[in-house]
Amino acid sequence: MNRESSQTANLYIDEYVGRYLEDDLRKEGEKRAKELGSRSRIVDEGTIPIYPRSLWLTARLNYVLEEDVATILLSAAALEAALKVFLGRYFQRKLNVNLDLALDEMEIRSMIALSKTLGLLDEPTEANIRKIGDIRQEYVHSKIARISQKIEKELVARDEISADEWKSLKDAREMVIAAMAGQGDSYKILELLEQVYKGLYETSHYWKW
Repeated sequence: MNRESSQTANLYIDEYVGRYLEDDLRKEGEKRAKELGSRSRIVDEGTIPIYPRSLWLTARLNYVLEEDVATILLSAAALEAALKVFLGRYFQRKLNVNLDLALDEMEIRSMIALSKTLGLLDEPTEANIRKIGDIRQEYVHSKIARISQKIEKELVARDEISADEWKSLKDAREMVIAAMAGQGDSYKILELLEQVYKGLYETSHYWKW
């Protein structure tokens, strides 16, 4: 990388990665915390079993800390935990069968299918579960090329960088992507997760089983 390109790289590292310095992180964290706190809570926290609730709260904390990809992956893990707990209670209370070990080995698709077969999922909850899965799929399999192209398009459109400069920033590019990827999806997936929890633990008869 020549000197000019290196200087350009440093500018973008400072702009997009440098914002994680303590003061900036605190300000953005306060903003995100207020954002989460000010909107109406979709689900009553007290209705969520301990294990999925702990993962959900951890996902929310990571959102406040600007760890957007971590928020997405933790939300997906919280969804999987919620389905396992949901089905486990159904079989234990309705059929007096402990399927916890079997559910631990079951893929999320199979748990969705099983829940549908048993008539335990309403359409909105199923749709939201699938939306969470779609978002997770995008980040779990690291479609960096697609994300990179999206970010490049946005930066070029705003005249912040040329396409050639973007291609030259090999080292900085992944840092920029890490800083920017998932910003919108992390908030969206938290909302979807709350809607799913409402469907599983409030709309259903979970606590009456």
